[in-house]
Amino acid sequence: MKRQANLAFTSLLLLCGVALAQPDLTNAPKGENPPNRNAAAKAAARAGKKALPGADLKERNAKRIELRLQRVPKMLTTLGVTEAATQDAVAAHFQAVLKAREPLQEAQLKLRRVLVSKIASDAQIKAALDAQRAARKDYETAFQKALDDLDKKVSYTKNTRLEAALLAIGALDPDGVTAAL
Repeated sequence: MKRQANLAFTSLLLLCGVALAQPDLTNAPKGENPPNRNAAAKAAARAGKKALPGADLKERNAKRIELRLQRVPKMLTTLGVTEAATQDAVAAHFQAVLKAREPLQEAQLKLRRVLVSKIASDAQIKAALDAQRAARKDYETAFQKALDDLDKKVSYTKNTRLEAALLAIGALDPDGVTAAL
């Protein structure tokens, strides 16, 4: 019992000693914060040009798509399609479909913005919805034309392996092109 009391007393003294050894936060030395490295550049950019909110996003998306299009030949090679002309035709197909999809994406974005807006009227929502439906119909027509052009170039409907590879990478599905990339 005496040993436990001594141990408890020693522990209490050590705890008090540790608490006293901590620095006083109210009396800490004050130093200057490091300067913001990019503050001047950001201020000049803000003052000099006012970029559109989606401009950087469009550039990033274009770069992302470009990098992913570079993967198309590797995906096709992995699936057994090794002819360079076929790979180039499929890459061109992807580019054409993505270009045809841009108006649809813009219409979908406008529709989302109208839906999120709390002051949008039913007429505005209906107009955005009709624009999205028209853009979707135009996209499906353009996609079918791109498929026909691809078939004329590489005759995928006569080559089972090529058709299966195109199906696997999403080239034959209107929504698969963006999902594959």
